[in-house]
Amino acid sequence: MKRFFSIVMTFILIMQFYTVFYAADTKSVDLGTPQNPEIIASDVEESDKFNSFLIKFTNESSTFNVAKGYTLKLDWRMRLDGVNDWYEVNEFVDIEKAENSSVGLFYIRPGNVEAFKTAQPELYKMLSPALTDFKLWSGEKGLCFDRDNFSLEIQLRYRAEKEKSESIVGKWSESAFFGRTTINEETPSSLVGKPELTSVEYKFASDSDCNIKFVADIPQSIMRYKNSTVGELKLAAQVDFGNQAYWYEFFSEKLSKTDLENPISADINLQEAAKLNQFSDTDFPDATSKITTPIAVRIRCEWYSHNDEKSKEDNTIPQLITEWTEMSVEVNGSAGIATQAEKPDDEGGLSFVIILAICCAVVVVAVCTLILIKKRKAGTKNK
Repeated sequence: MKRFFSIVMTFILIMQFYTVFYAADTKSVDLGTPQNPEIIASDVEESDKFNSFLIKFTNESSTFNVAKGYTLKLDWRMRLDGVNDWYEVNEFVDIEKAENSSVGLFYIRPGNVEAFKTAQPELYKMLSPALTDFKLWSGEKGLCFDRDNFSLEIQLRYRAEKEKSESIVGKWSESAFFGRTTINEETPSSLVGKPELTSVEYKFASDSDCNIKFVADIPQSIMRYKNSTVGELKLAAQVDFGNQAYWYEFFSEKLSKTDLENPISADINLQEAAKLNQFSDTDFPDATSKITTPIAVRIRCEWYSHNDEKSKEDNTIPQLITEWTEMSVEVNGSAGIATQAEKPDDEGGLSFVIILAICCAVVVVAVCTLILIKKRKAGTKNK
C-alpha cells in the first residue's frame, strides 16, 4: 500500500513539474511578428472619401512551425497618432498558412452610420475626432476619415490558441500609418473638385508676343497631393484665340513649384505657336494685330503616376484629370482683364428668382386673406 501511495505521489509531482515546465516553455516561445504591415484604404465610388480599411502583411514560415498544433490568430490595436490611447481587438481572426495575408479592419457603410456606432461603440469613440460627414450623390449620409489632419496607427501580433492549453501571445509589430503622415505616399483614385479661375489678363508685349496672366484657386482635396513621392500633380493652362476650338497649351508646371499666392504669368510667341498649328484647319494668329476676338483661357489639374508603366514610357499622358475651368477676356487694345466679379449672369439670375419668389408669396398671402374675409362675411350673414 505504501509502495502504491509512493508511486501515486511521484506521478503527481512529475505532472506538476511538467505543467510548470510546459507553462514556462510556452511563455518563452517566440511566434515572431507580422512583417511589413500596410494599411489599405478604399473610398466610396471613387469620391476620395475614405471609410473602408484593411491591412496587408507577410507571415514568416517559422511562425507556422512554432504554432504547429495551435490555431493561429491575429490581434490588432489602433489609435489616432498623438491623440488617444490604443483600441485593442484580441483573437480577431484566424490566420491561414500563407506568405501574404490581408484582414479587413472596419467599414463605415454609407447610409448605415448609426448601425456602425451601435455595433462598435468603442471603435467609433476612438475614431470620432477624425471622422467627417459627407453625402453620396444619392443623398445617403456617410462618414469618412479626415486624412488631412489625422493619422491612423495600427500594430499587429500573433496569438496561438489550443484547447486546455495556455495561449501563446507574440510581440506587437512595427506600426503602420495612414493619413497626414503618409499622404505623400498615396496614389489618388480620383481628383475631386476642380481649379477655379478668379481672373485672366492679357498684354501684347510686341506684335509677336502675348503675355497671359491668370489667378487659380485650387481646392485642398487636390492640393493634398502636390508633394507626392509616387506621382506628380500639375497645373495645365491652355488658350484659344477667337473661339476656334484650337487650344494651345502655354503653361504646365508641378504644383509643388507653382506660386498660387500671386498671378501666374506666361509668355506666348505667336509665330512659334502658329508653326505648331501648321497641320490644323484653324487660322491661328501669328501676330497680336490679328487677335481681334475674345481670348479664352482654361485650366485643369493633372496627375501623373510614377508607378504606372504607361507613364514611364510616355509622361505626357496623365492618369487622372479634373474638369476644365474656362474664362474669356475681350480684346480691347493692347491689354485687358476679366475677373469673376465681371460675370453677373448667375447673380442676376439668382436675384430674379428671389424677387419672383417674394412676389409669389405676397400673392398667396393676399389670396388667402381675401378667402378668409369672404368666409367670415358669409358666416355673419348666416347668423
